[in-house]
Amino acid sequence: MAQELPGFANNGYMMFLRNLLFHLSTFLLLVPLQLLADTHRLSDHINLSGFATFGLVQSGDEDLGFVRDLTREGTFDEDISFKQDSLVGLQLDSHFSPDLSATVQLVLRDRADDSLGESIEWAFLRYQLDDEWSFRFGRTVVDLFSLSDYRNVGFAYLWARPPVEFYGPVIFNHIDGIDVTYSKILSESYLTIKFFAGKAENYLANSEEQEEIEINPIYGINASMDYGNWSSRIGLASVSLDSQSDFLNQLIGGLNTVPSFAWPEAGQLAQDLSTLDTDFSYFSIGSTYDSELWIFQTELGYIDSDYEFFPDVVSAYFSLGFRHNNVTYYGVLSAAESTEDAKQVNPPLFPDPSLNSLYLGTQAVSDTSSIEQTTFSLGARWDLYPNMALKVQLDHTEVDAFGSYLWSVSQPLTEDKSINTLSVNVNLVF
Repeated sequence: MAQELPGFANNGYMMFLRNLLFHLSTFLLLVPLQLLADTHRLSDHINLSGFATFGLVQSGDEDLGFVRDLTREGTFDEDISFKQDSLVGLQLDSHFSPDLSATVQLVLRDRADDSLGESIEWAFLRYQLDDEWSFRFGRTVVDLFSLSDYRNVGFAYLWARPPVEFYGPVIFNHIDGIDVTYSKILSESYLTIKFFAGKAENYLANSEEQEEIEINPIYGINASMDYGNWSSRIGLASVSLDSQSDFLNQLIGGLNTVPSFAWPEAGQLAQDLSTLDTDFSYFSIGSTYDSELWIFQTELGYIDSDYEFFPDVVSAYFSLGFRHNNVTYYGVLSAAESTEDAKQVNPPLFPDPSLNSLYLGTQAVSDTSSIEQTTFSLGARWDLYPNMALKVQLDHTEVDAFGSYLWSVSQPLTEDKSINTLSVNVNLVF
């Protein structure tokens, strides 16, 4: 479960990051946009570009803290925070020859692990074999969904952020490995097929000591088709967890010391709690229609979990927008639901305080690992300039009891909740 990090805000790097986000966003708002457009090319072979979001979020109550994803601290008690969406990204593209290029992308934002290594989202070499085949080696995006390539670029999509119900459960952003892409023009359409493989790691903001998640291996395949105003894609990926949190290690260790006569289930629970070599499969399908007036987008996803304490999840969203001059009005319905109820743990046979502590800890893992929520969103995007947009969005989220996995919580949610979230964003590309 995601929790607050009490000492995180005092980290020197984080203070630097927050100041940088504020001042750079202010700078971008004040400097003439034409000047920014004229300074991105460093030479004939090197190009520097970037993107930024300055966003304010008001959300949460005393029990649930809003998070854009599980790598961030929660926003509680209807506080106003700019940490959820604000970021600055810089991308350097170098072309060594017509066939060989390199890309490095640095994204500065609030995250559980604030190291430079984790801030590098892309760092790869790209080799174009011919008009149809290309290869990338290094750190690339995890290409699972429609917004994978530009999930951090707020200007590239309609809403304040990608729907949390659909994108929130994905706990890794990039992989270190290789991908192979085949592209082909077919009559009036354009087909792309990609295979990727590698390993990944990330840090979750769910304890005072951030939790490292290691995934090895990860591999997948996706296909997309562009035809007229329509674009569709389908993807499949498989991952295997290669790490386990300190909390689970302590819980498993304690369960393994319990005599079977005192708690017959203890040994089996210790096995079920282990995340080592646990496999997850991700399936997604999506489609987008974009015309002069209307923009429709939808995705459906399914997570098949082998972990006893994380049930399978089905998620989807439907978004419809209408353009009027420079303003696009939109609505979104998004939902995520675990396909099974949270696992119920039978208590020990003996009323011992230490056994009861193990029992409560084990049940808490189950009670905070399910997703049961639906969000209705209304918003407007105003394109102020060709490379700047202002967005205002209001979300109303219904979270069912024991379905709060996508929120920051200090204890299991035992009753249904309704939370409103107000977001105001300024998005730029330069």
